[in-house]
Amino acid sequence: MMYLHDNKDVFAEIIQQARTEYGYEREITEKDYYVSMFLKEICKTDIDFVFKGGTSLSKCYQVINRFSEDIDLTVLHRPSRKQKKDIKQAIKDCAGKIGLLLVNEEMTRSGRDFNRYELEYDSIFSDNKIRPVIYIEVSVAIEPFPIDVQSVNSYIEKTLNSHGLREVIEEYELQSFLINVQDIKRTAVDKVFALCDYFMQGKSERYSRHIYDLYQIDSRIGITNISKELVQSVRQERLHNPNCLSAQVQENPTNILKEIVKRKYFAADYSNITENLLYDDIVYDQAITVIQKIIDSNLFTPNH
Repeated sequence: MMYLHDNKDVFAEIIQQARTEYGYEREITEKDYYVSMFLKEICKTDIDFVFKGGTSLSKCYQVINRFSEDIDLTVLHRPSRKQKKDIKQAIKDCAGKIGLLLVNEEMTRSGRDFNRYELEYDSIFSDNKIRPVIYIEVSVAIEPFPIDVQSVNSYIEKTLNSHGLREVIEEYELQSFLINVQDIKRTAVDKVFALCDYFMQGKSERYSRHIYDLYQIDSRIGITNISKELVQSVRQERLHNPNCLSAQVQENPTNILKEIVKRKYFAADYSNITENLLYDDIVYDQAITVIQKIIDSNLFTPNH
């Protein structure tokens, strides 16, 4: 079949239409196209991939409004060594089908629980403001649950649909598709634990985005509607990973969250980095209120 990106003139024309109609930057629409096409390809494999993380909040739940270029993937169950090799091969095969070049293969190892793949695409814009790369992060150490099934579409399909151009969508196989995705409540729980872990590790740069994501999730589902049982189950799952410091039995994540708020630990990163990625006007003092809400709920306070 012919992919849309193989017809550069039509590709550029539709990207420009998306910019005119919705205000999407050209480079963002192009990258979103490749993210969507890659996800569609991995859904065709025999591997039970599960989409998770920030980009899933954007692509599946439409709950965040920020630039996110990482695709976070896991699998339904912890894989064997052979299955880990199959995962790496599937990533390479899916990338190759849509013309993406794996540029850091020497940095990846199929035996690891975590790999970050850099997939480069041939941008049609010579003055590209962002690097024409999508990042695939595959982490298999922690099982995802619960699993949801959601639809994924691209900005390009949205634009074509608004003009009734179904024949173009079908010609280039741009239809929306279903994907296994980690449930939004579980993603919220993971993000709270992650913030606590980064605080304990002395890391702040690039991680304040989780605060924005949690604020947005709260506005959609109400963060206090998450059950304590889910928090406990996730903590048990994370307990086996030595990098998940805040899930260890002696820790109280609620107290860690209090320190994060008190010290304004992520405030500078939020103002300097995260705010520049947002299409929303949500400042740190507004976003951090979600952390206080989580503290007040005692959701993350151990029962013992």
